[in-house]
Amino acid sequence: MRASELEAEQGATLEERRLRIEKADRLLVGAIALRLQEVAEIQRWKRAHRVPGEDRAQERQVLRRARYWALANGIAPEIVEQVLLLLVREGKRLHMERATLGEEERLRLRVRPARAGSTAVRDRETRA
Repeated sequence: MRASELEAEQGATLEERRLRIEKADRLLVGAIALRLQEVAEIQRWKRAHRVPGEDRAQERQVLRRARYWALANGIAPEIVEQVLLLLVREGKRLHMERATLGEEERLRLRVRPARAGSTAVRDRETRA
């Protein structure tokens, strides 16, 4: 069967299918960004309430749900699990990055450039 026959049979051109994939990719990237934003909000809440950042039980629950959703959608659960494990690791990495230098301090130092003899410079020098 030729490509043109296959397209006619399936009702969409190759270009139309590629555009659908592009749209799905855009939605996926947006979903990842939203997830990481929500993770950051949870981390801020946990810091403010002195709750440990890592929750292995929650991570297991996330992976269980993902495997279920993968199977329900005809996707290999291992693929979805690997993607979510990557996102969990990225969330933890970002958390550690933020914990190293508090968000408020990072914003303050970014907005107000340090000058020689300023408190920001002295603070940084004493930490180093």
